[in-house]
Amino acid sequence: LEMVHAVEDLRPVLKLPGGAKFEIGIGVNSGGMVVGNMGSLNRFSYTVMGDGVNVASRLEGVNKDYGTQICISHSVYKETGERLCVRPIEEVTVKGRRSSIPIYELMGAYGSEPQFEPPPETLQLCKLTRLAYEAMVAGDHKLAADRYRDVLKAFPADPVATGMLKRLGAA
Repeated sequence: LEMVHAVEDLRPVLKLPGGAKFEIGIGVNSGGMVVGNMGSLNRFSYTVMGDGVNVASRLEGVNKDYGTQICISHSVYKETGERLCVRPIEEVTVKGRRSSIPIYELMGAYGSEPQFEPPPETLQLCKLTRLAYEAMVAGDHKLAADRYRDVLKAFPADPVATGMLKRLGAA
């Protein structure tokens, strides 16, 4: 969240070629990994390896698909409990895994620094998205599409609702 805020502060200062907008994507996961110097005596580097870091890397890339900035895995969501303000996006199969995992967009943090506390509009967006997601998971794609349309009525530029309507074939 601090990184996203820092990028917002940098945007007016950064002038990218062709008027491109500076964007970041962050993937957060928890799980098993090995951290340290890897290699041989002749060549080694400090690195991180394992399924946990691979999933985080895939989540970072998923941000481009959904127009989000921070995606977290279900394992992070379970570990953080009610401390994070998130909205469910979809269950995705990340490269290198057979089973799908639910992913969430991180929207804020409760009881943290004031700039991370989610405003009422964000809470409303999370609530509407959660209702649509629940209908989708239940297999009621018509209701899910209707609810994603409700998201767009309240938040016309929301990339997650727009993307989910396309995935449901209802755009």
